[in-house]
Formats: sequence, C-alpha cells, structure tokens
Amino acid sequence: MWTCGAVLCETCFLLRRHPEAVARLHDLIGNGIICSVAEPNTLWVRALAYMQRYANVPMSFADACLVAFAEERPGAKIFTLDSDFLVYRRGNGERLELFAPFAE
Repeated sequence: MWTCGAVLCETCFLLRRHPEAVARLHDLIGNGIICSVAEPNTLWVRALAYMQRYANVPMSFADACLVAFAEERPGAKIFTLDSDFLVYRRGNGERLELFAPFAE
C-alpha cells in the first residue's frame, strides 16, 4: 500500500493519543506493508491546486496529495474513511476509485 508523507503526518496526528495504534502503524511501515512514495514538487503544486479547487469542502493537503498521486496512477484505489473523497475528482473529471466503507 502506497502513501505520502502528508498522509503519514496526518495519521500520526490523529493517532497521537493511541500508542497501540502508533505501534501498529510502525509495524506496518517497518514490514513494508505501507510504503511512502517520492514526492516531487510537481505533486505538491498539483495538490495545492486541488486545495484551491475544493476550498469550499475544504480539502486538506494530505487529501490533495492523495488525489494528485492517484491522478498519476490510473486504477489506483484510495483507502479512506473520509467521505469528502466522494466529491473529489481527477483533473479530467473522473471519479476516484475508493476503498472505503461508503464506497459505491
């Protein structure tokens, strides 16, 4: 499973009061189940553009990075618990493929 630094930062922030969950995340990363991708400046530029596009939602930088990352990889599924991803679209207007409890 691939992710980016912004998502890992947000995940750690959300888990900060749950040491057992942080330990599990550590295991997942340490065992190579979750891997971080290289993030070129072009990904960040696209992510910031998505944040402007979805300012009314609003969109976090982590969410925007995932959308930009998925845009580069056709067929990529985004694992999320955030229903805002039902609103977000790729640059060409296509819906994102989601792995989520609310996914259609």
